[in-house]
Amino acid sequence: MFRIFFTEGFYHIVSWEAIDHILYLLVLVVSFDISKWRSILLLVTTFTVAHTLALFVSVAGLFYLHSNLVEVLIAITIAATCIENLISKKILWVSVLTALCFGFIHGLGFSATLTTMFNHIDINYFETLLPFNLGVECGQIVVLIPILSVLFYLSKYTGMSTKQKSKLISWCVLIVSCVFIMQRV
Repeated sequence: MFRIFFTEGFYHIVSWEAIDHILYLLVLVVSFDISKWRSILLLVTTFTVAHTLALFVSVAGLFYLHSNLVEVLIAITIAATCIENLISKKILWVSVLTALCFGFIHGLGFSATLTTMFNHIDINYFETLLPFNLGVECGQIVVLIPILSVLFYLSKYTGMSTKQKSKLISWCVLIVSCVFIMQRV
């Protein structure tokens, strides 16, 4: 059972269906130079803790939002993070607070997948929720490695500053997130 839920969580994040989560991770970290790895780690960890909490409270039946609304909100979190990258100077504590709130929303998106999987299963959190979440987190690491590698490459070999890189990527992702919003409304 553990392996099944771990694998489901892992592939849930590394698949094309998770493009919105992947784009959010990209715009979450793009404004930080790789030398600020502690800040990147703090942001990603905060995001992870928030979506873990959302998974738990949602699957436990303590909090619920309709999945259609959650999907729109996820697209809005991507657009809002892009806009933040474009118009404001990054303040770490603001980014951490934003990652906490937006991580909760993204976790509600994962919970829809879990709720479907749990439809006919007695929930044992250690055999189901824990391995699913660990799979998601391992998948997130697998996704972040190439993202951070590309960002490093852009900084080192193109001469782009972190600010230039952040603006270029944020504009591109903002356009995609607006398409997501229109498709999901």
